[in-house]
Amino acid sequence: MATPTRGDNLLDLVLTDLAEVHNAKVGAQVSDHRVVRGRADLSVPRVQMQRRTVYDYKNAAWARIRTEITHTDWSFINAWGVDEATTEFTRILVSILDRFVPKRVLTNDVSTHPWLNERCLDLIRRKRSAEGTPGFLDVAAACSAGILAEYHRYIDRTRVKLQQMRRGSKGWWRLANEIMHRKSASSGVPALKRDDGTWERTAVGKAELFADVFDARYTLPEASPNMYTWFVRENVRGGFLPIRLRLALRVLRDLSVDSATGPDKLSARFLKECFAVIACPLVRLARRIVSTRRWPQIWVTHWIIPLFKKGSVFLPNNYRGIHLTAQISKVMERMLSALFVPQLSKFAFGQCQFAYRKEHGARDALAIYLLRWILAFNFGNKLGMYCSDVSGAFDRVSAEQLLLKLRSFGLHEDLLGVLRSWLRDRPALVLVGGEQSRRLTLSNMVFQGTVWGPCLWNTFFGDSAWAIRSEGFELVIFADDLNAFKTFALGTPEETIFAEMRSCQAELHQWGVANQVIFDAGKEHMAILSHFEPVGDNFVLLGVDFDPRLSMIKAIHDCVVEVAWKKRTLLRTQRFHTDADLLNLWKAHILSYIEYRTPAWYHVCETTIAPLDRCLLSFLRSLSISEFDALMHFNLAPLHSRRDMAMLAVIHRAVLRKGPRAFFEFVRFCPRNLRSSLRLATSRSSRI
Repeated sequence: MATPTRGDNLLDLVLTDLAEVHNAKVGAQVSDHRVVRGRADLSVPRVQMQRRTVYDYKNAAWARIRTEITHTDWSFINAWGVDEATTEFTRILVSILDRFVPKRVLTNDVSTHPWLNERCLDLIRRKRSAEGTPGFLDVAAACSAGILAEYHRYIDRTRVKLQQMRRGSKGWWRLANEIMHRKSASSGVPALKRDDGTWERTAVGKAELFADVFDARYTLPEASPNMYTWFVRENVRGGFLPIRLRLALRVLRDLSVDSATGPDKLSARFLKECFAVIACPLVRLARRIVSTRRWPQIWVTHWIIPLFKKGSVFLPNNYRGIHLTAQISKVMERMLSALFVPQLSKFAFGQCQFAYRKEHGARDALAIYLLRWILAFNFGNKLGMYCSDVSGAFDRVSAEQLLLKLRSFGLHEDLLGVLRSWLRDRPALVLVGGEQSRRLTLSNMVFQGTVWGPCLWNTFFGDSAWAIRSEGFELVIFADDLNAFKTFALGTPEETIFAEMRSCQAELHQWGVANQVIFDAGKEHMAILSHFEPVGDNFVLLGVDFDPRLSMIKAIHDCVVEVAWKKRTLLRTQRFHTDADLLNLWKAHILSYIEYRTPAWYHVCETTIAPLDRCLLSFLRSLSISEFDALMHFNLAPLHSRRDMAMLAVIHRAVLRKGPRAFFEFVRFCPRNLRSSLRLATSRSSRI
């Protein structure tokens, strides 16, 4: 607003995150203020009824299914081509599924208020019809009371279902989240706004609109060879590849039944229930795939489901695609992963990569950051911090350059042939409301929704460390999140530090030019970390807000604010749950959120972190549970004790030489003579 709203002062504003609001004007004066009016052109989302046919696995004849699969002749797997054999393999399993598993039709009311049934709609119609009549107030009161009654009935039904389910199961969590209003029972994609201002309300139109948006993101830049262009260091091996039945049994048995079904219609639950009889033909198929170096065509189709990220829900650019692929193809990828992923993890990922590998994680990366930074502070130094930003990381990977790198790490020739076939162009369909878009072509990417995608990205991105280390910087990588830092003496001019950080940035961008990776310089950040001479704004690493002094005041305050509303939401459901259920929900929704950040603020003083500790105390008081009872009966220790235990666990892992090797430099063994002296002193004190 530019016009005063009270005297000569501008006190009244229109605050909104809707881009559709326009033409805000100052109107007539009411009392000592003027009216501020804003106009917004909004569409009313339509409620859509969606029906879909699903398998009723609870009433499946599993014994007959296993018998049928056992007596099936699978000899065609060795006689036919890989594509034909895999198609027939899938067709046989789907036909058995159709014969012995009943189906039922589900009707999804895509609405944010699942308790609004036909009775509620009838009450609303009566209220609208009574407008302007003498009995309107009575009808309106009856409408409100009726809707409230239906809401309470819905909550009661949900509570009964919750009590009948196994606590901690997927269905239990879904219903618990509904009661806490974390999400609706079913939600769809609302009307979408095009660039020309028009709206798309049909499912088919939304799917096409998303297809255009996603397709524009899958563009690989031109390559420009330089000093970081990969040269082939031929290291390919031959010999026998063991593909064992026990491996297939383990992979099938360990499947998660909650994993989404892909285009082949074979669910993870079906494969898990029949693992003992499916494993043998699957091993034969795996050996056939490796020997022919061909990934089956039926397994390369992707379903893309739009998922809202942030911003306005009406803008298609604010969505990202979730890729669904065939479950049986994921099983095959897990089986073959044992033949080459450990080799890549050892030689290709590098020691700085903390994502998508065993005994590594985001909390480990946070701990390494803080250990190295605090060590530099203790020696009276400061650090230059450079945070990079990769644009469209997993969706822009040159298949040819990736294959060149893979030939350098001792993989089997047959597996390299399978990987080349796996990396070929793939068809994809965007699904919205049961409708699908035109066919997209996915190329030059490590495909999302697959098992091999993350490890192949780590292989492709691993040599980016060369550019960082060439400038004398240390680095930590988590997936595509690369952050570099370098130690400087306390008196070093900030111009010198920023010049070195810009040089490091330029080297990394040169690596990106050679490898067709785009770094978004506008989203990158530089800062100087120091107790006494900090420079720069706060920056976010792995979801944690850091300030250049590492005081962590803002990060802890933001966490306390987030925990406060989560706690209030949880306590609103107190009448529906037992104390054990509420504490289980606390651990899942709040404690996990807090403890992820423990490595980032373990070093701060007690007065700074005290507000966070009080969050758990206030929650326990609301339940009339003491700290002692919470520990002894519900296995919930105070937060300060849990932080100490977490750091002891880091030391314990390092002593056992488990986890990231970067921890080992901070935990060193005592000399042998000192250990003997300590044992002798301990034995003497015990005798005394």
